[in-house]
Amino acid sequence: MKNWKVSLLVISAIVAVFCLSASIVLAQDKTITVDGTGIITMDPDMVNVSVAINTENNSIQTAISENTAAVDNVRKALIEAGVDEKDLITTNYSVWSNRPYYYSESASPDEKYYSVNYYLRIIVRDVSMLNKVLDAAVNSGISNIDSVNYDYSDKTALYTEARKLALADARAKADVIAAELGKTIVDVATVEAPEFSEISDMRYNMVAKEGMGGLGGAETPELTSGAFQVAVTLKVGYIFE
Repeated sequence: MKNWKVSLLVISAIVAVFCLSASIVLAQDKTITVDGTGIITMDPDMVNVSVAINTENNSIQTAISENTAAVDNVRKALIEAGVDEKDLITTNYSVWSNRPYYYSESASPDEKYYSVNYYLRIIVRDVSMLNKVLDAAVNSGISNIDSVNYDYSDKTALYTEARKLALADARAKADVIAAELGKTIVDVATVEAPEFSEISDMRYNMVAKEGMGGLGGAETPELTSGAFQVAVTLKVGYIFE
């Protein structure tokens, strides 16, 4: 009798597990999985400008001193133009020597000249000030404008808004499918979402100008920006009944 009771308990447990498994399978079968996409497009609200200040001289001390004076002049002009000092960032500084006889037959093989290069990143946080800042840089003695890149200050906010749109898009699709089946969405089963979506500049902008140092009274042309776009795609599983 005891063995019979044990066997009955084992059979009951197996049946319970089978019923639980069946209910899980049934619940899994009652799902609709869809992709939802959200796209946000935003105009840039800041600009990153990369410029260079170069000086050359046969004396390394003179080349460095001239470069330092030029850099101070450029930084002062940019601050007067409205750029915050913390938004003037040194990205590189180099001093190197070369031999002029490579380029001139009259130069002595022992003769050297020195080139000092200071690279500055300017963050313009008001896009409408861009031309004013560029004019100040050009007319204060920079040697090159290497790039002008539009940017957006809060890319995380763009992603958050795009994700909300993606969820709404997924739910709308699921509701349509459920209605066609005569069913109703009652809950969310799964969500697959990227941690962060790539944000692209729809029109990459770069301006390169050589040898602009010393141009008195120069005015830069109007520059147009691209738009930033972030697209988020979520895979969402919905439970229906």
